Amino acid sequence: MNGPKNRGAYNFTDNNTGFAVGYYGIILKTINSGSHWDTLRRITHKELQSVYFLNSNIGYAVGNYGTIIKTINGGTDWTKISFTNTTDINLVHFLDVNKGFVVGGEIYKTADGGSTWTTISATNNQLFSAYFVSENIIYGVGYPGLIIKTSDGGATWTTLNSGTATVLNSSCFLDENTGYVIGRTGTILKTTDGGGFPVGLTPDNSAYNFLKIYPNPSSNTINIETSKKSCNCNLFIFNISGQQVLQRAITGSKTTIDVSALLSGIYFVKVVSGNAVQVGKFIKE
Repeated sequence: MNGPKNRGAYNFTDNNTGFAVGYYGIILKTINSGSHWDTLRRITHKELQSVYFLNSNIGYAVGNYGTIIKTINGGTDWTKISFTNTTDINLVHFLDVNKGFVVGGEIYKTADGGSTWTTISATNNQLFSAYFVSENIIYGVGYPGLIIKTSDGGATWTTLNSGTATVLNSSCFLDENTGYVIGRTGTILKTTDGGGFPVGLTPDNSAYNFLKIYPNPSSNTINIETSKKSCNCNLFIFNISGQQVLQRAITGSKTTIDVSALLSGIYFVKVVSGNAVQVGKFIKE
């Protein structure tokens, strides 16, 4: 088997029984914790990207060109589910026998076991994955540096400020507030407040929501420039673990900060003004 490319390409229903999908529609099953895998009957040659089982019998697999297939007997037999969109589907997740989601450019929801699907996300960009904390709380990630969140099952969405423009591929949340997002070029993001900063604030949606920080890297001082000519702002600096190491009120568009006492590493800067947030990062040498 060509190995699974994302976290959804395998799924275990218990300690022993698991399923994996991959290239050319291959579906594998193990009943001994992965010591041995059997190849199941395939009904598509489209690449499968994700598999999810509700229990030992009912499962779904999704893949390229809008492929969705379903089994009700533990993978012995599979049937194709109609999906009008031909986009590549990267992830599938079900809450119960009726309610489920797939992600492929957008987030789609079914309330009837896959017979019909409705788009619930609202973005002009590309979503690659999502994490379903509950039926109502969902995080979607994608390109460019896209993180969106809903707390009402998709009725409304908030675009969160990731601080990066790289492709974000996957996310995982420990609870409603604490989660991780990974992306290309080794990008790893963490939130401990549900992606907000502070809680309840929304990002500055202008084209200038990134701070200018220089020199970068730096061992002594950094200059931080905002896109606003003047502001009554609060500046925060966090280390890579998410711990706040500095807070300061600023009033001008340019601020010089002494970072000589900080340990070497990567730091994130956020400037909050009203309900707008600007972000940046720097390396302390």
